[in-house]
Amino acid sequence: MKRMRKDLPIEYMRSEKSLMFPRFFSSLRKHIDAKCSEKGVSANILFQKAFPKSPKAETVSSAFFRMKTAAVAAVAAAAFAVAAQALAQVSVSVPRINLPEDERPRADAPFERWQFSGHLQDDEGRRYGLTASFFIVRFDGLPDARFMYYCLSEKDEGRFHSGSLVEKSAAATMKSAVAALPGDVRFALSPDISDESEIEKNHRFMKEEPTVMGEALGLRFDGNYFVNEKSPGRDWEDWRYGARLTDGAFEAELEMKPERGPMFAGGDGVVGLEHGGDLFLYSFPRMAAKGRLRIGGETRRARGVLWYDHKYGALGDAANPAGWDWFRVQLEDGTDMSLLIFRRPDTGERFHRLATVKWGDGRVSVVRDIVVEPLNTWTSPDTGVVYPLDWAVAIPSLRAHLTIRQDMPYQETRVFGPLRAVWAGSGRAEAVIDGERQAGTVFTELAGYRAEPEGALP
Repeated sequence: MKRMRKDLPIEYMRSEKSLMFPRFFSSLRKHIDAKCSEKGVSANILFQKAFPKSPKAETVSSAFFRMKTAAVAAVAAAAFAVAAQALAQVSVSVPRINLPEDERPRADAPFERWQFSGHLQDDEGRRYGLTASFFIVRFDGLPDARFMYYCLSEKDEGRFHSGSLVEKSAAATMKSAVAALPGDVRFALSPDISDESEIEKNHRFMKEEPTVMGEALGLRFDGNYFVNEKSPGRDWEDWRYGARLTDGAFEAELEMKPERGPMFAGGDGVVGLEHGGDLFLYSFPRMAAKGRLRIGGETRRARGVLWYDHKYGALGDAANPAGWDWFRVQLEDGTDMSLLIFRRPDTGERFHRLATVKWGDGRVSVVRDIVVEPLNTWTSPDTGVVYPLDWAVAIPSLRAHLTIRQDMPYQETRVFGPLRAVWAGSGRAEAVIDGERQAGTVFTELAGYRAEPEGALP
């Protein structure tokens, strides 16, 4: 029997229709079948070794559900051990996120963010990029700081709209939080995170107090909202979302539903940074969206696919946050990639890389060998920040190479807080994976870059 390669990426299978743990064994057997077929090994032979008296291989899932005696339990354990030994590097990660419970706001999380972003097209064939992020930052003994930003790009016309909303009490919260920091850190911070007059130069204060629902996901920030309108149980296929963004330049109202199950960052939903606390992240990488856009007094029906993320947990160094390059790639064969790279704020060194890939057939790969090379740059006329624009990306363990090209350069928006601004925009992806070429879309988010050219490309 051939030995399995030991350099395989960590992979696992998870049921597409259920988040319940008993499906684990059935999913594992499917994964074993796929890997054995890929490597020229008979999965039936492996299982017949564990079930020598059975005329055919027994599935692990059926053995699990028939565990009524210790003997059957021992046989199931033996089957698992044989398969695990043969598959060497293959492992199964159990998520540390419990849905739908963990979708609702978490009062114990210092930092929380809900975001949807992606690509739309109207009935006339005009194309758009859209994103919105809702934030809650929590400090001990202080009121929560709630804020948001949103962007709409009209790809064919080359127009870009963005806005940043801040709860008025957030200025007082940030002022108190900043006052508790060391003097040198306070000096380095921009005044537009604690001084109301400075905040108003780049952001708008909310006219009404934002509403955050605790029983289910429900965020309403001054006429803008993102809600889970229907989440009857753990079957994600029945979930429905609604969103509305309103601005002087445009308005968007959308209905969304997941097209495939959740994807957990790193396999278990933990990003794994070095700042002494857990940062959790899960995504619904394909949300079918439909609704209307209103731009310049014209109402347009639109539909498309959005990517939804929920991130929560430790905030890290709020005064000197890490920057990041985040690529959300959707390929034409149904493969979705979350490529997340963190950079040190002082040196620009890329110190943490995490690629979570959900293939078109439902398999998930988690690897860290992401290599990125910026191909060109763009300098913001508003902030002076120099951003990499187009990218070459390689993931050697997956035999994958991608070229990312943005739809338009100007897709920067202001963000309340020490980051001050991010580049968040839509683009196109060309991928070659294991020799096969295919196209797709990408939504890129770049944060923590500087105005100095030498700091733009660490």
